[in-house]
Amino acid sequence: MIYIVVLNWNGAIDTINCVKSLMDLNVSDYKIIIVDNCSMDNSYDQHLLHLNDTFISNI
Repeated sequence: MIYIVVLNWNGAIDTINCVKSLMDLNVSDYKIIIVDNCSMDNSYDQHLLHLNDTFISNI
């Protein structure tokens, strides 16, 4: 299993593009972890809206 950690801080669009790009890779058995560093731009809501085909949990 490969874990990919993506850090986000007030950059929802960049993070969404990054995750979509990672999902297009020809790799199996991986998880993408988005760490949001207290964004003030509603990044979490944007992630839910644009990455709705993935499992997103708030930890």
